[in-house]
Amino acid sequence: MTNPQEIEAGQYSRFYKRYGDPTIGLHKAYDPWLEDMSSRPGSKLQPFNFDITSHPEQGIYMPKVDAQTIFPNLPDSLYYLGFRLRLMRSIGVVATQKLLHQLHEHPASESDSTTLPDRLNNNHAQGKNTLVVTSHINFQEMGYVKALRHLAKQDRDLINKNGVVLNKLMTRQEYRGKKLTNQFKPLGNVYFSSPKSLSAEKYGIPDSASDLTNALFKKVLLPDLKAGGLELDIALSGSEVKPVLDEDGVFEHYRIPEIHQSSAKLVEDFDDAVAITLVGPPVLEDWHLRVHDIIDVQQMLKSYNYAQITDLIYAEIVQDLEELTGKDVQYSSVSSRLGKIAATGFSKS
Repeated sequence: MTNPQEIEAGQYSRFYKRYGDPTIGLHKAYDPWLEDMSSRPGSKLQPFNFDITSHPEQGIYMPKVDAQTIFPNLPDSLYYLGFRLRLMRSIGVVATQKLLHQLHEHPASESDSTTLPDRLNNNHAQGKNTLVVTSHINFQEMGYVKALRHLAKQDRDLINKNGVVLNKLMTRQEYRGKKLTNQFKPLGNVYFSSPKSLSAEKYGIPDSASDLTNALFKKVLLPDLKAGGLELDIALSGSEVKPVLDEDGVFEHYRIPEIHQSSAKLVEDFDDAVAITLVGPPVLEDWHLRVHDIIDVQQMLKSYNYAQITDLIYAEIVQDLEELTGKDVQYSSVSSRLGKIAATGFSKS
């Protein structure tokens, strides 16, 4: 268990005085949720037990795990060759070559012919913060999107300026025998949030634990944003795209989980944003990548609010998913829900 004395005396003392440490209650609620997730057909994420001594990131008061390079003494040529071989083993030789070529050739936008990897590296150098928004049908697609960009950008020296947002639940999951936090650490910092979702409600995730997790996430993210040059991957929906079945269990369409207002509002903290969609087996026979124009968020905020910008980003993702899968995709507009909340004079917590 997290040491209360250390918390009380440290940087999180005001949070501890208000919330205490609801870590144990949170993980008790995670247990049935994890069991349900692992029992789903085709699930590749496996759960493991709560053990804060062996896995300190499971504690609520560890809101961030710092990036950690692998093979720091290995020359770049051998490092990137080894990384490419690992990716090839995961998605195949042909797919790796095809998707990397696509990234290398893709312009940043219609008005900027700079390739996407160069533009992203320029954003690092210029201190611009970039939000990479993905929606995945299978969670591993999010990791592959980040790994492909890592190879395309050749940015091993900038992993401390990269990051990904994971649900705190994922501190209890592993992929191919390796815990998810360790899968992502070589690519960037790992930040933990607790998205408000139907699943979180279903399994009784305590509001106090979610509120605390999200408050700590914002506390550790803020200085990294102020330092500038951060590139952060996130699924604003907080979960994978869901298949919707009819009463007979027949597939009907896909649904992007409802995006909470607080998640959508994160968009306005960034200079740029880009939507990237990757879909592959078992949904499709081959891997397909869709990359959209980088948008200037701060410029767009002069004409749109954060909810409308989020909806514009997800309109591109919905189009991707419908074109690639041939299925309808249901999306609940953030701006329309925000308008209804404003009209009734109250806000959801």
